[in-house]
Amino acid sequence: MQVWRLNINPASDDDTDPRQFCLDNDILGFGWPIKSDSEEVTWDEYEAKAEEKYGGESWIKATNALYDRMEVGDLCWTRDHDGSYYLGAVTGPWRYEDSPEHRSADIVNVRDCQWVKVGAPDAVPGKVIGSLDVGGTLQGVNGETIQEYSSMLYQRLSGGDGDEDAVDTDDIFSLLHPEDCEDLVGLYLQENGYRLIPSTSKTGTSTYEYVLKHRDTGEKAFAQVKRGTVSLDAEDYEMLEGQVFLFTTGGSQKGEAANVEFLDPDAIRAFMRENRQILPDRIVEWTRILNGEEWHGFSTSQ
Repeated sequence: MQVWRLNINPASDDDTDPRQFCLDNDILGFGWPIKSDSEEVTWDEYEAKAEEKYGGESWIKATNALYDRMEVGDLCWTRDHDGSYYLGAVTGPWRYEDSPEHRSADIVNVRDCQWVKVGAPDAVPGKVIGSLDVGGTLQGVNGETIQEYSSMLYQRLSGGDGDEDAVDTDDIFSLLHPEDCEDLVGLYLQENGYRLIPSTSKTGTSTYEYVLKHRDTGEKAFAQVKRGTVSLDAEDYEMLEGQVFLFTTGGSQKGEAANVEFLDPDAIRAFMRENRQILPDRIVEWTRILNGEEWHGFSTSQ
């Protein structure tokens, strides 16, 4: 089972919301329409005419994924105009829809999909949110933890049990939002003697997330946190005047500098296990899911 995410943002008519059109009609899809006199457009006809009309790569990448790579039983994440998230199960093959309603919505390449509303981003894996934020129409979201969690959540929200699909892998970082990872590192460093200066987290610098000072020595420190496969190079931070802590959940750690220390993901995981009582509520819920414990559901508050 593959997990996908779909940005529904075609060139629809002003009075048609393509996102809501998909959700209301239990379909997923997008545009790139063609002209045809056929009662039922085949894939071969669509591909030939779309190539002639659009050229390029964006349309073929999305439509090939929808037609060929996506399978019945796959799951797909999307979000509506108001930012609410939905998770759907693919229930039918590709087809081309040429009705006035589909053309008005610019949703002509479609598959049947049974959607359930997830709601606020608290219950959405951070890797899914990050993938939707970078644009692109349709693409897979890889990772065993993402697959297991998405399957469990869909079963729960669609009326199934969901307990039999408890997430038992160790990749909690793929579930966390980048801001959750920043919170974790900040709490970890404070537990190890540093105190975060709150105003420094609002400076918007790309070099570090926030500034800290050690409670005993007064030593200044900086923290840079990246979720995903972003690599960090110690030599890029040696110019900072103080201790620098670098953390990446899945990227490589490069270089050396006297004032730079890479934080071990295993140490952060151990900190989470041993200090659940001080973690934000949202992170606590993710740890419950990951450990197969009873979880209480998500709220939009910390």
